[in-house]
Amino acid sequence: MHELPVTTSICHIAVEEAQRIGAKKICRIIICQGEYTDYVPDIIQEYFNLVSEGTLAEGAELEIRKIPAVIHCGDCGKNSRGAHFRMRCPLCGSRNTELRSGKEFYIESMEVEEDGD
Repeated sequence: MHELPVTTSICHIAVEEAQRIGAKKICRIIICQGEYTDYVPDIIQEYFNLVSEGTLAEGAELEIRKIPAVIHCGDCGKNSRGAHFRMRCPLCGSRNTELRSGKEFYIESMEVEEDGD
């Protein structure tokens, strides 16, 4: 159920931006989602279909692009792909790591239909 507030925010932000530029319809929204977030894309789509009813975003296609998790090791100094929810360096085994990417969740872009399109 934690997908509902973020999905509502996505819809609100997209509609607000579409209104700001004078679009008549939102056709597609591209969302970037880090692989360490625990949002379920199918649930986001279901909620989006509900919260977008009656708005410029109704019927818009959601495309969710995954961003890989990258951890930085403070001991060996290397960046590497994080194993799913494991914060141990796969190169040296150290736990002295920091997540550099993988927790993102944002609208990357959207396609709109403008008057005259």
